[in-house]
Amino acid sequence: SWLGGAQMKRLIDRGVALPKTALAALLPRTGRERFWAGLIALNAGLSEELFFRLALPLLLATVTGQPALAFWLAVVIFGLGHAYQGLFGVIATTIIGALLGLIYLYSGNLWLVVGIHAGIDLWSLVVMPLLIGWPPKAALLQGN
Repeated sequence: SWLGGAQMKRLIDRGVALPKTALAALLPRTGRERFWAGLIALNAGLSEELFFRLALPLLLATVTGQPALAFWLAVVIFGLGHAYQGLFGVIATTIIGALLGLIYLYSGNLWLVVGIHAGIDLWSLVVMPLLIGWPPKAALLQGN
């Protein structure tokens, strides 16, 4: 997320070594990795929106007979699917999932939320790391 990237930038600027977390491991370090991260971001935007905004809510609504419950269950499951990002990541992606779901419900345009989701992921995985200077040059020299 943008806030997470800003926090990482402040830590890098102060020379603080960032922990080797699952999230940090996802950030691309080379141009080639940025290319693949971009493709992953586009794929996640498409596949996650097809599943979490369309297929899963329809399935849950069919099973429960309660469309509102189905919507919110899909939102929570989407957030929990990002547990590798820690508690803040789960909360943030749950909120984002709810917003994307509401945008889809009110617009009726799944492609709109696919584009928004892909844009968020491109920003987080490709653009923000470049803007904050990720990875730090010292980490590259140390082979981290």
